[in-house]
Parts: sequence; C-alpha cells; structure tokens
Amino acid sequence: MFINIVNIGNRFNLYRNLYQLLYASLTDLGHQVRVSDNAIEAGALNLIAPPMAFRLKELTDAMIKGGVRYAVLGVELFDGFSHLTQPGQDQTDEEFRRFVGNAAAVLCLFRQDVPLYAPLTERAHYLRYGFHPAVSEIPSLKERPIDVFFFGDTSAYPDRKRVLETLSARGLKVVTTENAGASNAPDDLVRNSRAALAKVNLNLAHGRHASPQRVVYLANNAIMPLSDATEDPDGYLEAARVFPDRDALIEGCLEACGAGRWIEDGSEAYDIAARHPMTVLLAEALEKLH
Repeated sequence: MFINIVNIGNRFNLYRNLYQLLYASLTDLGHQVRVSDNAIEAGALNLIAPPMAFRLKELTDAMIKGGVRYAVLGVELFDGFSHLTQPGQDQTDEEFRRFVGNAAAVLCLFRQDVPLYAPLTERAHYLRYGFHPAVSEIPSLKERPIDVFFFGDTSAYPDRKRVLETLSARGLKVVTTENAGASNAPDDLVRNSRAALAKVNLNLAHGRHASPQRVVYLANNAIMPLSDATEDPDGYLEAARVFPDRDALIEGCLEACGAGRWIEDGSEAYDIAARHPMTVLLAEALEKLH
C-alpha cells in the first residue's frame, strides 16, 4: 500500500516522534511510505495529523470531492470539541463531523477516545504508541553534566515552571528547550543532544493523560523518564518512574541525580517498551480500515 504520513499545519516537530515511529514500522510491514509536510497524495492512504486539520475547509472539500483516501491520527486527547476550536472564533462541529465522517478511520492513540468518537464514526480504532528499534537515536552516555532536562511547552503551564524553578533552587542544573507554544518545538537534534546529557529526563503532565510523545519516545531511546502521576489507561507510564505528586517528584529527581543509575534504568525502560512492537500494533489497526 502507498501510505503518506502528512502533517497539516505548523507542528511537524511537535509530532515528529510519532511520524518517525509510523514511518519505520510501516516500512517494515512492506508498505511504500512517504512523510510529507502539508502535502496530500491523491493516490495514497493519507495518515493526517493533527485532527485540527479539519479547520482547513478547502482541504476537506478537496479530499472528499477528489475521492482522496485518508485516516485521522488522534494525537490529541478528544474532549468533546473543546480542543478543536480556535480561540475567539465561533465554530460549530459541522466541519469536524464531516472531516471525521469521511475518513477511512480515526486511529486513536488514547484508549478512552474510541467510545467518544462513536457518535461520529463507526471507524474509530485504537492504535497504541509502541516500540521500534529505528527510533533509537539518543546516545547512552555515562557522563551526564546536566541534572534535569525537560522538553515541552512551559510558557502556558505555570505548574511546570514551578517544578523546574524549584529543582534549580535546590541546586540542580536544569535545562529546558525554552520553546514558547506547541508550534515552536525545537529541532529534534537540539532536543536529543540535551536529553543525552541529562541524568534525569522529566515528564510533566499538562492534561489528564500521560504523554506518549515524550514517555514512549524516551523509553525507545533507553531513557526512563521521571514523571508525576496522571490518568494512564494505556499503560504509557509503565516505562517511567512515577511519583504521586510534584513535590514527591522533586525529591525523586534529587535522589536520582545522586544514585547514578541512569544507564541501568534506561535499559529497563527500553525492555518494557519493547513489549509493544509497533509493527504488530499497526498491522492490526490497518486490517480494520475500510
């Protein structure tokens, strides 16, 4: 099958971990795979992310009228339509329903999303983030001069800032990617160079679910992140060390920096991630496509 993994909008770097995982796994399954930025392929099954692509009415019109086959990648937790509306604009759900209703599938990366899409389409299927060895690209270094590293948006989340500032005040060397907003994620080489040098890679939840974009990617790279607790019906946090609240997480970071077990812990996280091969998960999901 010819499959086009396509990013719509300006968040390619934000979702790059997922695109890399899908590309490697689909190629292993024998598909002809292309990764595109804002380019639909008429002769392909287009895997579209993020779901906010529906805001481009002309895109939906062109795909439906042209008979273009596409599936939606549910990379954002579906919560009614609240996360799909643009601030300051009056919107109905008509365009979103049309976008989803004409899709060959909605591939939900969060288990709880499947029943929420049921009123809109019968083609919502669960696709868990999984493991692929080709995603491993961060070197495992013994010497790590950075104590704590966090990649992700801090500008809109004061609780994240509080944790990082507290860790710094406690004497740890804390580094972030300093990106302001989800659309300004840094290049992966910038991010990865810092992740490799850090004793602790943090996961700080910003919603009511764990972030596979961070946790599963790090585990695929033999890094066990430290995380606060949040809803996790998918089991994404099984490859992390989880603390009940952010105060406990802060103490956990201090302990981990002194323990020097980052290589051993990373190996454990990698083995846990490998229990969920993405090729198997993808093959099962593709069998359900119409």
